[in-house]
Amino acid sequence: MAVRLKVRSGYVRLFCLPAKQPLAEATAGHDAAVEWMPFELRPEPTPTPRPEGDYLRDVWSRAAYLMARTMGVAIRLPDVSPQPCTRLAFESYRFAEEHHLSDACKDRMLRAFHDGGSPA
Repeated sequence: MAVRLKVRSGYVRLFCLPAKQPLAEATAGHDAAVEWMPFELRPEPTPTPRPEGDYLRDVWSRAAYLMARTMGVAIRLPDVSPQPCTRLAFESYRFAEEHHLSDACKDRMLRAFHDGGSPA
C-alpha cells in the first residue's frame, strides 16, 4: 500500500529547508511519496519579522542552526528586511506545477531564501 505524506511548507520559515532531506531519506526505497503543499504563514498585509529584531535572532540561534547542523544543511539567517511575503513564490510554484517542474521550483525557492536571497 502506497503511503503519501502531505507536508505544508513555506519558503521563509526556518524549518522548511532542513526538513526536506530527512523526509526524502525516510521515503527512499519505499512505496511512499511526499507531496509538498504551499503554505504562506504571513500573507499580506500581515507584517513579516525583521532579521535585525530579537525574535528571529533568538529563534535561529536557539533552534534553526542546531537543527540544520544536525541534518547537515548549511543555512544562515537572511538579512532581507523585513522578510518577504511569499505570494509570488507560491504563484510561481503553481505555474511550475502545471508544467511538471514543481520539485525543481520548490528546491530553488527554498535554497534561494536560505542562502540569503529572497524568493519573492
